[in-house]
Amino acid sequence: MTQRFFWLRLGDHRAEMDRAVAACAAEHGGVTVGQPTVIARADRTGQQFTSLEASGDWWLTYMRVRGIDWVGPASADQVKDILMPRTPPGG
Repeated sequence: MTQRFFWLRLGDHRAEMDRAVAACAAEHGGVTVGQPTVIARADRTGQQFTSLEASGDWWLTYMRVRGIDWVGPASADQVKDILMPRTPPGG
């Protein structure tokens, strides 16, 4: 099974990731590799954030070079711990 990686960033950055997906497809003959999924939503406190989920070397390299404002790569378990901590802050 291919390992999936996650990146997170505060704010709505779907347009930025749409450009990244287009760049990926352009470099691979019109085919997007790594099955990227981009979602923008609010966390429990109402803070807007964007997440990217993808796999493969292309995305790891792209985000290492161009995704410097993003947090990641993280595993699914790490993201779950970030977004849904077991102990509430201050608890």
